[in-house]
Amino acid sequence: MFCLSTRAGGLGLNLQSADTVIIFDSDWNPQMDQQAEDHAHRIGQKKEVLVFVLVSVGSIEEEIMERAKQKKGIDAKVIEAGLFNNTSTGNDRKEMLQKIIRRSTKSLGTDVPSERDQPPCSPIRRGILAL
Repeated sequence: MFCLSTRAGGLGLNLQSADTVIIFDSDWNPQMDQQAEDHAHRIGQKKEVLVFVLVSVGSIEEEIMERAKQKKGIDAKVIEAGLFNNTSTGNDRKEMLQKIIRRSTKSLGTDVPSERDQPPCSPIRRGILAL
């Protein structure tokens, strides 16, 4: 067994002899987890690699995983869709990003309190400003 944090395991290591990856400290950036996972999928790997992601129920880890899923969705819609492959124009990219933002704001529920409804120092306002 070889234990590493996601950040340390995602940099400069080739772990092609590992056949199991257990991510127990997911990163806010899903690409860091993906990179750490990919170090077991190197040339020379002879076994099927199993990947487990551990998440505690009712903890901040659930929120981290949800945000990571949203970020991967944006990546799939924008980066992998070819909008940042040097063939699209600045206007194409701007239009696509505006579409994604419009779609995201439409999906917000009505139970989300408005920033204007909160006093300047309330936790909800600080949370919105921190985003």
